[in-house]
Amino acid sequence: MFSKDMVDVIGSIEVDIDHPIEKEGPAPLVVYYGEKGERLWDIARKYSTSVSSIKQINDMSRDILEDKKLLLISR
Repeated sequence: MFSKDMVDVIGSIEVDIDHPIEKEGPAPLVVYYGEKGERLWDIARKYSTSVSSIKQINDMSRDILEDKKLLLISR
């Protein structure tokens, strides 16, 4: 399980187009930009995870986003 304490902030990204990274499967952690009023159930279904997982990782208590918000989603 991921927690907010385990995530570092990314300051910059460099892309090496000549040496791409091979992708073996879906990313274990997704950053999602949620809209106000969006239901966690819909987001969880889209990313094959649970509402309780999204709430725990993002320290949330409600099932509906009150404002626009960046969410961490564990797969």
